[in-house]
Amino acid sequence: MNITEKINELKENRLGLISIVKNLSIAQLNEIPAGYANNIIWNLGHILVTPAHHLFPGMENLLPVGEKYINSYSDGTKPTTNIGETEINEIIAYLPLSLDSLLQAHDAGLFTEDKGFGKRAFEGALDFLSFHERMHFSRIRAILAAIESN
Repeated sequence: MNITEKINELKENRLGLISIVKNLSIAQLNEIPAGYANNIIWNLGHILVTPAHHLFPGMENLLPVGEKYINSYSDGTKPTTNIGETEINEIIAYLPLSLDSLLQAHDAGLFTEDKGFGKRAFEGALDFLSFHERMHFSRIRAILAAIESN
């Protein structure tokens, strides 16, 4: 699978996830069920910030929202307040758009050997990203099941 196909697969997976969460209420997106450390919207925000912040440090500008959400959704963070409708809508909208930005940056030659991040490393990072996102998709489904069982 080439890089464009990998990014498109990530995008399709994210669009599928959006279809699962799009009709949830703000309260459901913010609920932290017993036994969990975070909620659905935190997981979505974390999926959004991971590519630029964790895989490509110093390239946070690849996110359409810039560094706006990195402090709230990076590794080691957890929800401390309920997230409002505006931020929820931005996160959901930017999930597929951020991958478009990533593909554009790749096509523009941003990830080349002379810039310290060659093609093989970039492909490996995309493989990790796919694994990481599947893990968070599973967490979101588990949180949703816990919410629905209450």
